Amino acid sequence: MVAFRLDPRLQGRVDASDIIQEAHLEAAAHREDYFRHGELPLFLWLRGVVGNKLLKFTATIWGRACATPRGMFASLIEQRRMRRPWH
Repeated sequence: MVAFRLDPRLQGRVDASDIIQEAHLEAAAHREDYFRHGELPLFLWLRGVVGNKLLKFTATIWGRACATPRGMFASLIEQRRMRRPWH
């Protein structure tokens, strides 16, 4: 999942295994919350943890706070508009 969703421009700077490792640490730290309120299957909860970690990692690398995928998408669109003055 991480290798597939990782921005191609970051592949030389970030390794997917680093993001997975960080996500495992965060999941281990919050596992009691999951077992206390386990509304989702474990697989989906872990996938969410990894997805959130990937978003945070990407925002940190780009040097701006993007709290949501929509915010990241909007900022990428803005970058492309700045590069294309004819639009």
